[in-house]
Amino acid sequence: VSTQSTGFKYLSHLVGDKKYWNAAHRFMEHFQGLSKPEGLVPIFISPNSGQFTTSEIRLGSRGDSYYEYLLKQYIQTGRKEQMFRTMYDESFAGVKSKLVGRSVPSGLVYIGESTTTFNYLSPKMDHLVCFYPGLVGLGVTYGKQYKDVKNQLTAQEKEDFEFAENMTYTCWQMYEQVPSGLAPEIVVFHNGGAREHGVDYKDFTIKPLDLHSLLRPEAVESIFIMYRLTGDEKYREWGWKIFSAIEQYAKYTEGYTSLSDVSVIPPRRRGGKMESFFLAETLKYLYLLFGSPNFISLEKYVFNTEAHPLPIFSA
Repeated sequence: VSTQSTGFKYLSHLVGDKKYWNAAHRFMEHFQGLSKPEGLVPIFISPNSGQFTTSEIRLGSRGDSYYEYLLKQYIQTGRKEQMFRTMYDESFAGVKSKLVGRSVPSGLVYIGESTTTFNYLSPKMDHLVCFYPGLVGLGVTYGKQYKDVKNQLTAQEKEDFEFAENMTYTCWQMYEQVPSGLAPEIVVFHNGGAREHGVDYKDFTIKPLDLHSLLRPEAVESIFIMYRLTGDEKYREWGWKIFSAIEQYAKYTEGYTSLSDVSVIPPRRRGGKMESFFLAETLKYLYLLFGSPNFISLEKYVFNTEAHPLPIFSA
């Protein structure tokens, strides 16, 4: 439901007609009025009643765009719509208090899944969730380099930026700990309890149905953003290793292919199928990672979910 918001607002900005902006704003105002435990929302909503229809809460599939566009709408419109920053802050506080865990033995920071009662934290994390640390970094510096704004930040903001760095490292470990150097679709982190059946690595297990890779963009998205915000060359090193693994195992004569099993070398290929987001997002973020930091500046543009750079209206 939230995915169209920045596009609709940009369309109104281009054509001078507020009807698209108003349509996007109307359903976000509806979300604001709904009961959201700890600022978090279930993943299904009825188009008829406008009420949530499930208790599942996660930042992966079906839930990610809501959280992403709270902050990105605030940034896109020049930080003038305080409602979105408030909703983002509430949701981030809920994530930290109810969804964050640490793996055994390395203490990797991950975001798990729960329900509206929060009586259990599942250590399952989709690769999709790896968009989040880059988002948190943007929420602290708004595209500026961390070293340039560090002295102006509160202790909480510095802690939040450290969270972004730590979780980006977690997403990198989803690649680094797998022999092929490519992350699977989903991992289940070791939390000290009984382990899931599957392929075990140091900090997580990959269940048999989750061993595939669609060459998703979320990890390299956060790696790109954190490089822009810190200038730390380790992020380029991580990005290059990911790109090299893609080149080695996923490249076809005429393109690239998804992989069926990243736990074996060479990974089994998935019928020569290449997802459109691999070109539109994964390769775009890798290209930008190694390009000039001034090209499509994060102080002047905000990327939507599909990696289209939209200008910040005040820029």
